[in-house]
Amino acid sequence: MYHENVFDFHHYDHTLKSFPLTQAVFQLRWDRILAEAEKCLLLCANCHREVHTFNDPEFIKTNPEGVE
Repeated sequence: MYHENVFDFHHYDHTLKSFPLTQAVFQLRWDRILAEAEKCLLLCANCHREVHTFNDPEFIKTNPEGVE
């Protein structure tokens, strides 16, 4: 089991991103936060950095419903 601090929200389609999910957004209404989280996958911080560094489309599918 890992501590929740090791995870990041990764927007699977950056064109849908309205705002980053950080502690700063907790001032927003909860329904807005949940709607933004629906656009994300939860990744460990290391994997999140690899996704952005290598930009490998096979690592993370753009459609989370299609992830097998």
